Amino acid sequence: MTAKQHEVFACLAENRTSKEIAVRLQVSESAIVQRIETVRNRAGYPPRAELARAYRRYLESGFFDCTPIPPSVDALQSDPLVGAFQRYAADWILPGAMVGPNAGLNRLAAMVVIAAGLLLVALASLGVARALTGDG
Repeated sequence: MTAKQHEVFACLAENRTSKEIAVRLQVSESAIVQRIETVRNRAGYPPRAELARAYRRYLESGFFDCTPIPPSVDALQSDPLVGAFQRYAADWILPGAMVGPNAGLNRLAAMVVIAAGLLLVALASLGVARALTGDG
C-alpha cells in the first residue's frame, strides 16, 4: 500500500466515512473512494468494514512499512495487508471453485444458474397468480 492509502485506511479503521476522511486529509471525496477501491480491488473486493478490521489487525501487528509497491504481480502478493486479507477472506468468502484458474468461468456458470432459478421462480409466481385470479 502507498503512504496515501495508509493515511486513508488509518481513518477508515476509526470507522470514518469517506466524506469525513476527505475533510480530514483535505482532498476530494472521490480521491478517498478511489484509494479505498484500489485496495479493495487488490484484496478481492471485500466489504469496507472487513478491510477496516484487517487494517486494525495490521496496525496491532506492529508492521508499518509504507513504501510504495512496484506494479508487479509478485509485489502485490507480497503486500502484508492485502496478502493477509486474501488468505483470511478466501477461507470463508468464496468456495474453492470460485478462486483459481477457472474462477471466471465458474462465476459465470453460477450467475447463469442463479438467473435461471430466478426465472423459474418468476414463472411459478405468475402461474400461481393466474390460478388465483381465475384467468388460467
